[in-house]
Amino acid sequence: MGLTDSVDSANIASPVSLTNPEDNQRILLLASSSVIAVIPIFLIKKYISTDNFQWIYLCGLLYLCLIYIYVKLFEKNQVSSNYIILQIIQILLVLGVSYFAYGELHNTKKIIGVGLGIGCIGLLY
Repeated sequence: MGLTDSVDSANIASPVSLTNPEDNQRILLLASSSVIAVIPIFLIKKYISTDNFQWIYLCGLLYLCLIYIYVKLFEKNQVSSNYIILQIIQILLVLGVSYFAYGELHNTKKIIGVGLGIGCIGLLY
């Protein structure tokens, strides 16, 4: 048995269709889990500046929600490609929020890396 024999060819070969409920659910789960995974990063930053422990509790609740969404996402979809897509989306969100909320500037290498990440999403989805 070769490496490609174990791959679900239907999951790779079929294009994404916005009329397909399974594709819509996958997109919703990818988007919501990415947002929920990024929010605690900024809540921890808020905790550091305020020393108010309620931000840490809120992070814990969000991570519990994230676990539930991961279970739903990985039940029907490949873990490897979906997790890579999640990480790239989260990087994009962190870069965007850090730029708009905190005024952090990004260098050319980082922008090229983000562009390559976006290209990877196209190849993995």
